Amino acid sequence: MLAADALVREAPREVSPVVISHRDVRPYHFVYPPHLEDWPPLVSLRTWLREEIEQSQRALEAATRKRSVRAR
Repeated sequence: MLAADALVREAPREVSPVVISHRDVRPYHFVYPPHLEDWPPLVSLRTWLREEIEQSQRALEAATRKRSVRAR
């Protein structure tokens, strides 16, 4: 998702024929001590990160659908 915004703005370029894709893969981890799980600043940061990722995912999916329709 780090590249999603860039992909939405520009047509993607293939840099390799190898594709690794799986919706359930989460290569990044947000790690913190368990006793801070409910600490308000951490809760806010965690919520913001999730919202940003979801927004990027929706934008990328919409751009992908548009490109797919145009390619037909």
